Amino acid sequence: MFAVPFRWGFSERTLTLMLSRLAGMLSLEALALIILTLNDDVALSIVGPFAVYFTDVAVGGVTYPLDLMVGGFEPDSGRASWKARTASEWKAIAEEFGVTDVLTYPDWELQLPVVARSRSFTLFEIPR
Repeated sequence: MFAVPFRWGFSERTLTLMLSRLAGMLSLEALALIILTLNDDVALSIVGPFAVYFTDVAVGGVTYPLDLMVGGFEPDSGRASWKARTASEWKAIAEEFGVTDVLTYPDWELQLPVVARSRSFTLFEIPR
């Protein structure tokens, strides 16, 4: 499902930021609905999420949900963009960075030939 935006030219970073901002927006809307439900006060339900938003801005910026993840990558991080890459795109990466192979989790499928597969990893070869 997420491979389509990559085909349209969106980078993984752009897609991540878009989805993260959408999640942030939805969380502020959910906060407004909770305030409205608990207090039955329309003005407070409008002002409340803005207070949270601007307090975060004053502290050092708005923190979107995906920015809160620390300590490494999730197992599916990058999977869609890597799967969408063609062999020629991998070749360009290999030429730019001097790499010859790609190591992934065992259930990932890329548009590259498999060199080796184990229970833990799959090694793909980048064509020269």
